[in-house]
Amino acid sequence: MPRFRLALALLLLGTAFAAGADEPLPHIRSGDFPSVSKRAAFFEERVNAAEAEVRKRLLLEVGYFFDIPDPEYTAFLRRMMRDPDPAVRGRAILKLHDLWVPVEVKDLPQTFAGYHDGQLIDREDTRTVPGLVAACHARSAEAGYAAYVLGLLRHKAAVPELRKLAAHENIFVRYAAARALLDCGDKEGARPILEKVIRSQLALYASPAVDPEGREPYYAAVSCRAFMELGSAEKKVGLEKLIALAGYLERSAGVNDQAHLPAVRQLLAAVTGRYFLSGAEARKWYEQEYGRPGVGVLPPP
Repeated sequence: MPRFRLALALLLLGTAFAAGADEPLPHIRSGDFPSVSKRAAFFEERVNAAEAEVRKRLLLEVGYFFDIPDPEYTAFLRRMMRDPDPAVRGRAILKLHDLWVPVEVKDLPQTFAGYHDGQLIDREDTRTVPGLVAACHARSAEAGYAAYVLGLLRHKAAVPELRKLAAHENIFVRYAAARALLDCGDKEGARPILEKVIRSQLALYASPAVDPEGREPYYAAVSCRAFMELGSAEKKVGLEKLIALAGYLERSAGVNDQAHLPAVRQLLAAVTGRYFLSGAEARKWYEQEYGRPGVGVLPPP
């Protein structure tokens, strides 16, 4: 082939590849995700809507009260990680994170929203990671937002800063730091943070005489769940404490406790594969599976 024709062929081939890279994603159909699509009316129209707010609302709707990472739901969320809008991509990533479905760094999009829609992350921007590490020094929830993304990025160099967040006054920040440490492979850094949250929270429920101020049932529950990731023995302890928390919430007259009880039961169902209508039922199951509760305990403060 003459040199000119060869050059022209290569140019056209390169143009074709470039055009393919810019093509819109294929139309999502209800049949692609039959179970997920049944969770929302007008699924196909909304998931393909041009307006990002419509797609964001749908993502919230199909994930509401669904905390089991079944293969189809996981596949759907991974598909939404490729959505044209960074906020939609970010919400899909956050839901996978909440479901304890690992996302490899190589699979993260170049840009996506972090813990909230206003936290835009650009993996190719050299200022991104230093900015996140610097944000760990914030005395506000911003430190937790940064910790979350550092965990997604598996940025192990940030481990010393993440460990320092164990002393942060905000329980969300402390939990986010523990999750990020787990994501970065530092189980021993995450352990004391989770232990302290679980121990201090259950102590607030254990005695009626204790002032209920400071109760955080959500972070108590997710800390129990995170503790299960430390090892087989810790899985048993975390499950035991989660069952204990469910029992405390059942007996509590607090509005906040009652509001969080369904979510705690749902989390318990996600880790056991069974739904328990009462703490007593859960304790009975635990004794049959693991022996009497109280065998595995958190170390003293």
